[in-house]
Amino acid sequence: MSSPLKTALVIGFLMFLLQFVVGAIVGRFFLGLLIATGGALWLGYQVYQTEKSYRSW
Repeated sequence: MSSPLKTALVIGFLMFLLQFVVGAIVGRFFLGLLIATGGALWLGYQVYQTEKSYRSW
């Protein structure tokens, strides 16, 4: 059974890669990097909170 933090990190990293690739394709490398970092951190945090709440039941 994986920990909530590990799940959040994996999903956040995958989201970061996806958004970074999309940002790079658009051509704004630095902007894509910023959006990818912010999106990955936000999504990772949401997943972490959700996992924690499910495990507290």
